[in-house]
Amino acid sequence: MGLFDKLQSNSRVLKLTFVVAELELYRLEQKYARRKNRTTFTTGAVYQDGEYFYTSAADSRSPTMSTNSTGNSNDSSASNNKRRTQMWVPPEQRR
Repeated sequence: MGLFDKLQSNSRVLKLTFVVAELELYRLEQKYARRKNRTTFTTGAVYQDGEYFYTSAADSRSPTMSTNSTGNSNDSSASNNKRRTQMWVPPEQRR
């Protein structure tokens, strides 16, 4: 068997290996994408402008509330339109 024949036979094996790997990946994707395997949870967070914003009302005593630092604070109408940001709090510290 010449070098060209060996390369061709190796090419077939590589192609077969690639196809088998693709089929296995497809099978796993289908398995874990089934509705019965999906889990969801709700945090109330919205991702916007590279930050997470929590839409739930915060405790007034909580230090986790802060105003958004973006925007011009000199304009009085802009201060009314600022977003409020609530930082993540570990469950054991929540009320």
